[in-house]
Formats: sequence, structure tokens, C-alpha cells
Amino acid sequence: MKKNNVLSGVSRKGMQDRIRGEWTLGVTRGLLCTLILLVADVFFVGCISKSRKLSEDEKKVLESYVVPSLPQEGGSHPIKIDFANHQVELIGYRFDPEVARTGERVKLTYYWKVNTKVGKKWLLFTHVLNGKGVQTDNLDWVGSLREPNRYGQRFGPEVWEPGKVYVDEQTYMIPEDWEGNTLTVVVGLWRGEERLKVIAGPNDGDNRGIVGTIKVEKPGSPSLKDGFAINQVPILEVPRIAEGESIVVDGQANEPAWASAATIAAFVDVGTGAPDASSPVQGSAKLAWDDGYLYVLIDIQADRVQDGFTSPAQQQGLWTVTGQPKLWLKDTAEILIAPREGDGNQDYYEIQINPHNRVFRTYYENYNTPKTDPDGPFGHEDWSLIMRSQVGVREGKGLLGTGKKGYAVEAAIAWSSFHKASRVPPNEGEIWRVNLYAMKNNGGMAWSPILGQGNFHKVSRFGKVRWVASRKNNI
Repeated sequence: MKKNNVLSGVSRKGMQDRIRGEWTLGVTRGLLCTLILLVADVFFVGCISKSRKLSEDEKKVLESYVVPSLPQEGGSHPIKIDFANHQVELIGYRFDPEVARTGERVKLTYYWKVNTKVGKKWLLFTHVLNGKGVQTDNLDWVGSLREPNRYGQRFGPEVWEPGKVYVDEQTYMIPEDWEGNTLTVVVGLWRGEERLKVIAGPNDGDNRGIVGTIKVEKPGSPSLKDGFAINQVPILEVPRIAEGESIVVDGQANEPAWASAATIAAFVDVGTGAPDASSPVQGSAKLAWDDGYLYVLIDIQADRVQDGFTSPAQQQGLWTVTGQPKLWLKDTAEILIAPREGDGNQDYYEIQINPHNRVFRTYYENYNTPKTDPDGPFGHEDWSLIMRSQVGVREGKGLLGTGKKGYAVEAAIAWSSFHKASRVPPNEGEIWRVNLYAMKNNGGMAWSPILGQGNFHKVSRFGKVRWVASRKNNI
């Protein structure tokens, strides 16, 4: 898709109409944009092509939009979209809120890292896509860095300095007649009829980097903010196995100890927190513990479960560089554990077990960090996991009372595996953060929904597990 001269694919009249709309940052700015866009084509072509030097006052203003690195907290998400052979990278973003109603204003923040000097006349663009993937708005001129002037954008990429990270902020009012329940933001750099090439990271194949998605609610629909609160997560008390009882890891889960274990009746939609009968995969779970192990049983209901992992040499793209199968691309159960109560995204563990009892395991220092796309390593894949696991694949009724085909993953995870925990085993009454997923084709259902606040690794959205004494011993 080519872009129409300086308007990034939007007619000059259309841009004028949109600038008058509610998503601009004020009447003054809207009038300024309108005046600039009403002038002759020669003005745009001539003035934007001139060289640009900032005054000392302008340099001070621009410096206020510089940060040392991507903020680790406050809702920012790391991402890596690489433009023009590492010239410019989008290293993170933040959407506030990440679940919004039509008619509500959202704030969009991008973090741009400059590695080498950007050439003259390059400008930033932002396109907004509705739930059908159709572009509905163009925000090229919205935001403090992008205020239009006779050079193009007030503090566009051509005045950025290598080695710095720039904070690019925009606001957008979601129209009342929004189609679909998602809003997707794509960004990039453009000049005349061309876009700066995206060489790595999520993109649409047309040199537009895919930043992220906001969950959109319609008036009158059940509100995630009212029903399943944005900051609310499920809490589960997990009892110690009673004295004299034990669990044999065989994929059958028929020991008495499982009968008194903590039960999660049904997983929910990752984005909405509601049941979704249309999902091709469903899940439920049980948890228990003793001094040596955390016991996890995940019962997954799905037709046509698949393995498909046979040979790293013959299946490029299905295995990591360390030789682990990318189980999330097909059918798998996933366990994510942060050994503490807080919301911070540091030091957490990921375990995946598929229907053929293949295992993927890793440890992350921070949110999706370290990570190397597309084939890893993802986190520290050399993490020393001590675990026994078995899988029962079956037809008919599930172990936890469902009536669908599927499989059950049973695992005993040694407490000593969690090398970043303050103590193992945890004390009775202590809380850890845990999330469980039933996955198929890189999607699925969760115990604790993410609600659009990140991806499956967002610790602040993990459920809270409180380790408690045996229920039987307390009777």
C-alpha cells in the first residue's frame, strides 16, 4: 500500500475533517493543522524538504521527551520492531486504559530508540484499525512530537539523536459507532510515497509495525471494569496434602489427595474474563502441595489434540535454538509461576507440557526478558527444572467432570527448582502468583484473564495462590 504524499494515505480534505474531530489535542492545534493542510502542495513539498536545526529552547523541550530506557513498571510493554537495518526501533508501548468503552479517550504512548541518524523528511505515522482490521483513522499529526509546522512535524525523527529513547504520546477518542471489540494500533515512518522498511518484529507486511490492541466495549455490554475489575485477580487457597496421603504422578489423578485439592472449575476467556463456549479449547485445574513438591493437574477439553513435534532438523520454526519444542504453537498446558505476592514482573518461570508429555521450560528475569525472536532463546531455557509429569490422553468424560475429549496433565514440580524464591517450600499463609492456561495454536483460555493488559506473561494479572495447611488435618 502506498501513501499519498505527506498525508500518509489520507486525502487532504479527509485529514482536515479528522483534525476537526475529537481526537485532536485542542482547538488551537486543530486550527493550526487545518491552516497548514489548506496551503498549496508546493508549500508542503518545498518546506518539508528544507534542512532543520533546533534552537536551544527547542532542544530543551525535546529533551523532556527523552528517557534513559523503557520504563519497567507503570503498564509499559516491551516490543521490538526494527526499522531500516536497526536505524530506528520501537522498543515499547503503553495503552491507557487497555480496556475502554466507545466514546472514551485513550492515551497511546510509544518508545522509540534511535541507533543511527534518521534522514531528512522522515515523519511518524499512526493508523488505527477496527475489529475487522479496517483502517478507520490516521493520527500522523496528533501528539506533542508530531505537531505540524513548516518542516513537517515539530520534533519528528529527522531531529532525533542516536543513542536516545524518545517518548511519543497521542490521545484518541474511540468513536461511538466502532465496529468490533478490538482496536489495533500500527505505526511506522514515512516520506512522500515510501515507508521506512520494517525488517523485524510484528508487522502487516506493508511496513507498518503492529504495536498492540485495546479491548473495546460497547455501551450496555457487561463491563470488564464493573464485572471483572481491571485490578482484580482470583485468589485460591491451596491446601497441603494430608498426612499419610500422597500423589503418584501417572496422568490419572485418582488418589484421595486430589479429592481434597484446590479446584479451579473452569478457565475463562483471556481477554474478557468471561466463559467462552465457542473456544476450541477449555480447561480446569487442581493444585496441592507438600514439603517437596507443588502438584498441578490441568484437565484440557479439546477435539483433535495434536503433537507434531518430531525433529528439530526437519521442522524449522517449531523448535527453539536450544532444541526445545515451541509447544504453544499447537496443543499444550501452560504453567506460569512468580514466587512472591507482588505485581512486579521480575523473576518468573514458565512450564509447558503437551499431550505427548513433551516439555518446554524457561526462567525470565523480567517481562518477556531476555527474549530473541523468532527462535529464541526465550528467557533462560537452561533453567534447571526438577519435575515429574505424565499425561493421560483419553476419549469421553474428562477427569474433572466434563464431557469432552481431551487430555490431563499431571505434574509434580520440586520446590528447589524455584531458585529465585525467598524460601522453599513456602510458609503456610504465604502467597505466590500463578497463572494456568489451556492452549491451542498460540491462543486459549486462562485461570486469571489478562484483560488486554499485556500478554500471557503479565505477572500483575496472575492469580494469587495462598499455601495453607491440610484441610483434613484441621477437621
